Formats: sequence, structure tokens, C-alpha cells
Amino acid sequence: MRTTISVEDRLLKRARREAEARGLTLSAYVCELVRRDLDQPKPKAVKPFKLITHDAKLAPGYDWYRLDEQTYPLPNVAEPLKPWPVEKDRGDDDA
Repeated sequence: MRTTISVEDRLLKRARREAEARGLTLSAYVCELVRRDLDQPKPKAVKPFKLITHDAKLAPGYDWYRLDEQTYPLPNVAEPLKPWPVEKDRGDDDA
């Protein structure tokens, strides 16, 4: 069956070169490309994500606005922080 389509000049030149390199006519090459594209399996539609939430309530004595402080207590600011312990060089290097 014959039909007429419009193709960009650069794209047509590339297609002709590729068809020639494969030993095909331009028509046979275009048919091969269209067939290959149409034969590919179609991607399945992705199910929409639904976030399920619950009415969360805190245990008595906890406050939403101070939850970090109540869960992970801050160090006492009256006491200065102690430096991280550093191991002293024991002098047993192999070098």
C-alpha cells in the first residue's frame, strides 16, 4: 500500500543511510521500524498511590510540639560537654 508522509530532512537522510547500510529499501526499513515499535508490549498503567493514615493519639503526658525533647532528652546545659575520648599513640607502629 502506498501513502505519503512528511519527514524532517535530516531524519530522512539518516534513515536512507541506515537502510542502505542494512541492505534494505527505505520503505522496508520504515516498515521494520514501525512493526518493531507496534510489536513491543505496552507498559502497564501504574496504580495510583493511596496513603492510609490513622487518627494517632499520643500517650498521656506527651505533647506533639515537644515530642523530640520527650523522646530524646537533651543534655543538661548546666554541665559542659566532655570532649570525645582520644586514644593515645601506643608506639607500636610497624614502620
